[in-house]
Amino acid sequence: MNIRMMENRKYNESIDFLNDTVPSMEQALADIFKERTRNNDQGTVQGADSESLRTANDLAVATQKWEGQMQSYDAYIEVLKVNQKLIAKTALKGDPSTRFVRDIAKTAILAGALDQ
Repeated sequence: MNIRMMENRKYNESIDFLNDTVPSMEQALADIFKERTRNNDQGTVQGADSESLRTANDLAVATQKWEGQMQSYDAYIEVLKVNQKLIAKTALKGDPSTRFVRDIAKTAILAGALDQ
């Protein structure tokens, strides 16, 4: 369940990044271009250059933050998968007194396999 939740969160945050961050940066670049084409005065050109650099930096920071979050989710998902495998192995190889747990684990594993 936690694996599925993390995969969903990862997907949702990626969609949010694409739907929010990218269009706002595109709008900022369009505004900069509009300001730049107003005239060729040195101040206008320098202002457009400065705004372009600031926008590029903002986009780089937002992208790095998103990538870092995705890497964190991937690492957490991997840990959950390893733990899930260990629990399944333990349940399947357990002693006779844990037969009930083993039977439930087998049922859950089969159900999971059928869902995929």
